[in-house]
Amino acid sequence: MFTYQPLRDLMKERNLSFQHLRKFAKIDSVAAVKLNNDDGYVSMHVLDKLCTYLSVSIDQIVEHVED
Repeated sequence: MFTYQPLRDLMKERNLSFQHLRKFAKIDSVAAVKLNNDDGYVSMHVLDKLCTYLSVSIDQIVEHVED
């Protein structure tokens, strides 16, 4: 499974909220909930927006962990 804990850790480090990411990275509320809860599919388009906005690579947003 995939976890977005690296994203949440980065957000905490940078003092960012999901509301902030929704506004400035232009992700929708459904994607924000999924990222916050590790719940469901998040599109590559959303991950691309986050990487671009945060100036990070994908491994700083998502991590693969065994079930």
